[in-house]
Amino acid sequence: MTADASPGDGSANAHGGGPRGREPTGPPGESAGADEPADGEPVVGEPAVGERIDEPAADVLVLGVGNDIKRDDAVGLLVADRLAETLDAPGVAVRAMTSGRIMLIEELSGYEAVYLVDSVVTTHGTPGDWYVLDPEDVEPAAESGGVATHNVGLGTLRTLGEAMGESMPAMTIFAIEVADPFEYGEELTAAMREALPSVVEAIEGRLVEELPGAELVDADVPPPSDAW
Repeated sequence: MTADASPGDGSANAHGGGPRGREPTGPPGESAGADEPADGEPVVGEPAVGERIDEPAADVLVLGVGNDIKRDDAVGLLVADRLAETLDAPGVAVRAMTSGRIMLIEELSGYEAVYLVDSVVTTHGTPGDWYVLDPEDVEPAAESGGVATHNVGLGTLRTLGEAMGESMPAMTIFAIEVADPFEYGEELTAAMREALPSVVEAIEGRLVEELPGAELVDADVPPPSDAW
């Protein structure tokens, strides 16, 4: 994702794969007891891998997107993983997704509001700056060749979804500045690893302010040393 934004305290005006995470807490379902399922028989209540879980229903989705083999482009996934542990908010689902953006149409459809966490490159930001953007603020870079599965602008994505008859949500983007979202590797750069804890803390605070009934649990417990 590319944009031309001014860094500063999580707000700016700009121009510019399979899901994982925690669903909202709901009534406890049946748990496996003495009667074990027969071999090959699915356990009741367990979704297939990659299947979207619609029960209990969530009105709001916090979705981290990125690529976990492109170093700092994984920041959205890592933030979502952390929020899945610390954010407790009624009616809110927290997930992460590594698929291309066209696949987001189905993932976003049906929610009232979505907070999308992704990496961004601006003309004058430094790694660890973060911004609050609208979908129309973020468009693919001209050199990317325009619309592609991962580079389609989010404003365009919403228009496409509505044209397909999908109910598209209001979207807020938490965009985290990175130096290079295309470098291959499975570890964050040193600069991003240093900046990420404060970015997560700031995004946690923003969500608690905006989501009714939201609170943080175990936020003072640091993530595992190898998490980032």
